[in-house]
Amino acid sequence: MKRKSIISLFTLVLSACMLTTSCEDMLTPDMDRYATDDKFGADSIYSALGILRSIQNVAERTVILDASRSDMVTSGTYTTDSINDLMNFNNPADGSSVWCNVADYYHIVNSCNFYLANVDTTITENNVKIMQREWAQVQAMRAWAYIQLVRNYGEVPFVTTPVGSTDEADAAMMTAVKMNASNIASLLVENGLERAYQLQRLMGIPNYGSFNNGTQTYSSTKNFFPVEIVLADAYLMSDDYANAAQYYYNYFNLTYNSDKFFNNRTYNADVYRKMGDDEKFVSSGSLLSAFKYGLSDYITAATSASTNSKGTVLTQIQNMYGFKTTVSGTSIQTDANEQYMQLIPSEQYVSLNKAQRYNIFEMDGEIAKMEEAIGGDGRLVGYAPKENLKSGLQTRLVNKFAPTGWDNITEYSSFNFGTYSHSFNYQIPLYRIPVVLLRYAEAVNRLGFPQLAFGILKDGLCYETLPSYGTHDLVREQTKYVKVMDAAVDTLIRIDTIPGIQVGKDATVGTTEGVAYVSDSTTVVYDNGEGSVRYIGDFIPAAPCDSFPGLSLADIPEDIQATWYNVDYLLNPTAYNGGMYYVTLDEAKRMTGYPFLDFTGAKWQIGQDIRENSMSFGVHSRGCGATGGIYDTVYTYARQVAEKIAEEYARTNNLSYADQQAYAKTLYNGDELLVTDKEAIQNAVENIIVDELALETAFEGNRYGDLIRIAEHKNKAGFNGTDWFAWKIARRNKSVTDPAADVDAALKAKLLDKTNWYLSLPK
Repeated sequence: MKRKSIISLFTLVLSACMLTTSCEDMLTPDMDRYATDDKFGADSIYSALGILRSIQNVAERTVILDASRSDMVTSGTYTTDSINDLMNFNNPADGSSVWCNVADYYHIVNSCNFYLANVDTTITENNVKIMQREWAQVQAMRAWAYIQLVRNYGEVPFVTTPVGSTDEADAAMMTAVKMNASNIASLLVENGLERAYQLQRLMGIPNYGSFNNGTQTYSSTKNFFPVEIVLADAYLMSDDYANAAQYYYNYFNLTYNSDKFFNNRTYNADVYRKMGDDEKFVSSGSLLSAFKYGLSDYITAATSASTNSKGTVLTQIQNMYGFKTTVSGTSIQTDANEQYMQLIPSEQYVSLNKAQRYNIFEMDGEIAKMEEAIGGDGRLVGYAPKENLKSGLQTRLVNKFAPTGWDNITEYSSFNFGTYSHSFNYQIPLYRIPVVLLRYAEAVNRLGFPQLAFGILKDGLCYETLPSYGTHDLVREQTKYVKVMDAAVDTLIRIDTIPGIQVGKDATVGTTEGVAYVSDSTTVVYDNGEGSVRYIGDFIPAAPCDSFPGLSLADIPEDIQATWYNVDYLLNPTAYNGGMYYVTLDEAKRMTGYPFLDFTGAKWQIGQDIRENSMSFGVHSRGCGATGGIYDTVYTYARQVAEKIAEEYARTNNLSYADQQAYAKTLYNGDELLVTDKEAIQNAVENIIVDELALETAFEGNRYGDLIRIAEHKNKAGFNGTDWFAWKIARRNKSVTDPAADVDAALKAKLLDKTNWYLSLPK
């Protein structure tokens, strides 16, 4: 039994199909080999691409295993027993269906182990050790496979030696360390992943030119994994938030310019207005192309061939989500079909989208003339629209992988898919830009920066959205003054305007910037001992400002402070640019202690005033309009955090939704959050991120793994993450407006036992 068990776990990679490529296969690169064919053991391009085929083989399964167990889908009319078992956590035996076959993930692992054991990384061309680039990538591939194994199985054997026989397999099973979420990062780092990161930073990702799948030509680099993202994911699973944030940051900082990476407004187009039961566009645009065609949005993808002659055709996701796919000529025909509806959008997903507030305002110069909240997130129409089926049934289907041909729909036109055809999405995203941004937000929130984490959703992560502090910025924005009085005679000593200081008894100041310092005998001057004027109040400059270094209030005698008017203004500065004004001075000062929270570099700057250009850069703006800046009074830090604290209170106290909303209103006043419990605030921001992960990344193969990972964050922080996880899944057929106690009680009870969260390894 033991030999049979281990062979079912480790499929061998000694067959020729893993080590060679056919001329017709889409993964055959259109470049000359950079080493001779007789150096198979050294020229690893064949086996590296073989590993890529193994990843392609599990890509659809990764999506379906995750989606079927999440809170974002429910069963359709024609759901099979195998999918039903997954949805109801009946723990199907390994090998009981095509979806439950751990051997295919270990096939990737074993292929990587063979490669890493045999590749000659000393081969040099033009003084470059060319195989090191591939070695680093294979490390990333193996790490990605282990991350999927831990997500799906909880704890698995960690094997790093190639298995080529039953004896070797038995030995590996006997000696293998057990890998789980708590040690996954340390094991991967110890076995080469950190070294892979260093090499990839030095040499880049392998580039085999372009691949052609029969319909599309795309860069081969889109099939490979940035090591820093995989490494960050492992650290995030291990609750090592600092290292996770650091490696996500490294990817951002060293890979993309902010104008390309952080401007989500360019994808914020296909949004809709809810009028009764009729969905209509507010505007048409490129949200569709952001997912379907937008390889700039994709970081890593597995790609389907268009015909069997070009390679592996991947149609199972579309078929699972309600679309019949037929290979026709050199392309694939895709049609909505009721008999293919196994996984359809859940009530939890649909109601979450409808509960969002879409934000629109018009500007007259710098004045916000109008602000309008239109119910619902536009991504609902983009990702799960209503479909008119041939049977006459109208229902929502997940069409991320079978998008509708709606490119020419005009503004305010009726949203009726009955007359529009569906395309086939050949790319299965394994990493997308918003996914990485949201995981970075998840890490920095748990590290103690909830305001910055929320800012990634609301305003976007670029230099111009971050607040700078002190009277310097407030003067530029609002021409505010600080009056310093002589209390003894009740006369004005001076009016401070920063960066200059005007001194005298006249309350009139002619300009707000560049005012010269004028001395007189009645003024007490505070300086740095070298004759230069210093700021009064805590100050963190937006840019280096040697001329006006900061001066702490503690440096000013208390009797002088007592004579000031509007001291609170100095103690509570806000940002002049209308960005993340809710990030407090305390949080901003703590940010300076972390290199991965430094956004002063050119990579992070867009060179424009966010406020003046009314830009939206946050992830939430992809579906909810102009959420950025000071003009949005709908999606605000104080309001959203209060509502999530109230949701948690309702969940643990079985409140109605009306009572939950009433309680939320007691927790904030305008832009002021009345809650001071830091742990409760972080937990609330985490739940805001959970919602955004649903709105942006549902149905892609992330959701279930996200919920498990975040449940463990909560457990570690002292919240009952296990109960929260069970509650989330057990409400998938309920609306977000239903009473908090309204759940599938049997399913929740099952999920309170964490052993039911994971699939079983073969016995």
